[in-house]
Amino acid sequence: VQFMMLSMKDGDSFVRLEACDFWAELSYYPMVASKVLLAYLPQLVPSLLVLMVYSDDELMELGTDEENDTSIADRPEDIKPQFHKGKESEARQDEGDEEEGSGGMEDYMDMWTVRKSAAQALDHMAQQYPEQILPILLPLVDEQLSHSDWLVRESGVLALGAIAAGCEDTVQSHLPKLIPFLIGLTRDPNSMIRLVTCWTLTRYASWMIERHENAGLPSDSLMVKSVEALCSCVLDKNKLVQAAACSALSEFEESAGLILEPLAHPICKTLSQALQIYQVNNMTLLLDSVSSLFEGVKEGMA
Repeated sequence: VQFMMLSMKDGDSFVRLEACDFWAELSYYPMVASKVLLAYLPQLVPSLLVLMVYSDDELMELGTDEENDTSIADRPEDIKPQFHKGKESEARQDEGDEEEGSGGMEDYMDMWTVRKSAAQALDHMAQQYPEQILPILLPLVDEQLSHSDWLVRESGVLALGAIAAGCEDTVQSHLPKLIPFLIGLTRDPNSMIRLVTCWTLTRYASWMIERHENAGLPSDSLMVKSVEALCSCVLDKNKLVQAAACSALSEFEESAGLILEPLAHPICKTLSQALQIYQVNNMTLLLDSVSSLFEGVKEGMA
């Protein structure tokens, strides 16, 4: 454990990657992990958060220089088949696929990076030790979210999404304040923060949907406000944010089903507007959102 923690600070990114991968592998042996890992969580969690910040190479691969690029046509070499990825599809990509791409979100999604490995490790640890990890993590994330560097703020939002499944019960008391904060971040000036916030909101979708139902389906619930925020991001001027928002909206549509019927009209209006401005690459994700909405509310429309 000590060696792996030291290796996470190595100057070679491949060494850092292997060290981060170790923690997820260790979680598959809970009896062993619980004996040696718990004592190191106060040192390990901050180290993982540091590695969840985008590297310069990742930013270059994503091509984040252009904030408002919705009117820029996709290059022919960038246009690839796309498919909506549900929760079961978020696993690590096949390591044997080493085909070089031309850059962009699709190629980045095929890469296994230190950032992704660190987030996966945090996810696994949150599932193993939710009560122990949350008191360590939340003060650190609170500092990140108020940091002057957008890269650090973005990694804090990623961390909140990473712990959602594992800390589902322990984090609930914080969600009435956390979710409105995340909704506000969908209007952040930085496109990468808007992007990761779309994903993080979906990680808490089941809690919002259940709370919405239990409250009698109010028109101003956090679920409704989240869907409205995602609809705004669907019409974002940045193509990466558009893609993230469409995927996130599809997740809400699939999870909420008929519950979204009162919002069907404004969602349809948003998707119709998006059809007028989207470039080729995001069109499949947009049509997937249309399909998911129809599948969810079709019984109420019959």
